[in-house]
Amino acid sequence: MKKTGIIVMLMIFCIFVGCGNKDELGENTVEVSQKGWIKATVHETFDKDYYDKKELQTMVENAIEEYNSSAGSERIELNTLSVKGNAAHATITYAGDEDYEKFNQIGIYNGTVKEMDETIYDAQAELMDQNGNKIPLRNLILSDDSYHLAILQETCILETSGKILYTSSNVELKGKKTAEVTADHKSYAYVVYE
Repeated sequence: MKKTGIIVMLMIFCIFVGCGNKDELGENTVEVSQKGWIKATVHETFDKDYYDKKELQTMVENAIEEYNSSAGSERIELNTLSVKGNAAHATITYAGDEDYEKFNQIGIYNGTVKEMDETIYDAQAELMDQNGNKIPLRNLILSDDSYHLAILQETCILETSGKILYTSSNVELKGKKTAEVTADHKSYAYVVYE
């Protein structure tokens, strides 16, 4: 991506990351599917006099258009972008985890347990089932290749297309297919789902 694209993405990142009061704005969500696509919804403050919705819309659309152009196909789609009061809300769909990671500069993996790259992610990560029983990720890699795995480096609500079976300690189960993830650029959160 060109240098201007990176600058635009940094501007978007500054608007949409870590500034808002989540109680008022809503939780950022990341939805992962067994088919590989990822949908992210972000809610952030948009309360400065110099912020402009049309400018934000143009910046986001241009950044996505530039990314898709360099990728050679439609890999990212802006579903919605709205500004209500002092909050901006955007939903973006990514064709896969590589697109999400490159566009947002945030680590993520969404695929099968067997396909996970052990040179990047920790196969010895300790996971827990819904009853609190611990199991190393390595055991799941060796035992069942049909499980799907989401690995994230951000705090969000994670929604999965299948039932959540195992999570790392920085993930709190909120429902059969929903979990609250607490992670950052220094740590990974692991969620195994059907």
